[in-house]
Amino acid sequence: MTYQIRPAVVADHDALLELIARCQRNDAQHCLHFDRTAEGIASDLIKDDMDLVEGWWLAEQDGRLTAAFGLSPDEDEAYVYGPWSDQFNAESAHDRELRRALIATAMHEHGYSKITAFVDQRAPAIIEDLQAAGLPFYNYTQVMRCEQPALQRVEPPTGVVISPFEATQRLGVTQIHDAEFAHTWLDAEGLIERAAKEGSLLVATNSSGEVLGYAQICRIPEQAEFDLNYLAVSAGNRGHGLGAALLDAALQWAWQQADCEAVNLTVTSVNQQALRLYESRGFQLVYVGVGMIWEG
Repeated sequence: MTYQIRPAVVADHDALLELIARCQRNDAQHCLHFDRTAEGIASDLIKDDMDLVEGWWLAEQDGRLTAAFGLSPDEDEAYVYGPWSDQFNAESAHDRELRRALIATAMHEHGYSKITAFVDQRAPAIIEDLQAAGLPFYNYTQVMRCEQPALQRVEPPTGVVISPFEATQRLGVTQIHDAEFAHTWLDAEGLIERAAKEGSLLVATNSSGEVLGYAQICRIPEQAEFDLNYLAVSAGNRGHGLGAALLDAALQWAWQQADCEAVNLTVTSVNQQALRLYESRGFQLVYVGVGMIWEG
């Protein structure tokens, strides 16, 4: 059976959305960036400000859309979506060849300097496909969820104030963000802008106005849920309960929103201190993702 690989066009949108939704129901090719329904995926696209055209490649067999792979661009870097195959079979050499051809075509056509993937641990065939394309393992990340507020509040250390972001704190937030999240998907400017539009950026300062840490939390578009995207404390101010206070402040802000039903976050599996903190505030493991990074 032959197939044709081509770039996506606007007219493919509805068929591509339905293909992804069908494939998302299978844990063996579940993409962590997307919901499992067409409606949820459409919401995810809005949240990430992306479409299903730029960077997307499709495979057709006998005129029917059968597989897809996306690279969401961010200047000269990109993030992996997929691959998905309508006839997915981890044991099929033909299906494996098709998925890997899609990945190779997308990577070679665009010339990105860096490609990052975050893959469901329950999808080993997809992980192997990406490894075959040259994306090495980077880390394991746990996705966690909290559906009810903790009963006891956590107060910040003496002399520390946690309050909404102010423009004068931009440099301090940027310095901490750059130091703690060198490989993140959102730079400091994006962090600040997104919080202003979709949520809140809470900043911890001392009596001199020095920025000691921050927490950024945003609403998931069209859902009654929020993502705690970032929480960081500068290296010299850890071990005094400031991280716990920032987490509590972010959660309290979310629960004060009238329709908040849950807060989600991700944390690397090696960060045991953060894992213990999140568990102590009611977060539970949802699934584990595998981080992979290719740098050309």
